[in-house]
Amino acid sequence: MDSTIDIKYMRNSAWLASQGYAIADGIAEYLGLKVIGSTTVTPAGNTNTEKYYKSNAPKGLYRVIKECGEYDSVKFNESKRIQTLKVGTAFTVTEIIKVGNVYRLKTKSKTYVTAKKENVEKV
Repeated sequence: MDSTIDIKYMRNSAWLASQGYAIADGIAEYLGLKVIGSTTVTPAGNTNTEKYYKSNAPKGLYRVIKECGEYDSVKFNESKRIQTLKVGTAFTVTEIIKVGNVYRLKTKSKTYVTAKKENVEKV
């Protein structure tokens, strides 16, 4: 990260923490170490989001596949938005939370990201 675009992310402690956790989880996975709280995810072909989250509670490392927001609350509105997550951004999920009829991913840095499978994927 070495541009004026990246500096706004470098000043965000929640974003830095999420990147640090993602790196640590990737290293642990590469070394074959057990990551506490991680479970196996349902295969990507499953399109029923509610069944997907109820049956497997897929926690662990995720990455953004379509830009989406990162929020400091499970209620997503502009006043709660921290930043827009770019494609390729990785983060660690510690909890899956149902809010009404949608799901939110709670990150290790205690922020929230959409659980929509068109925006994020389990790594």
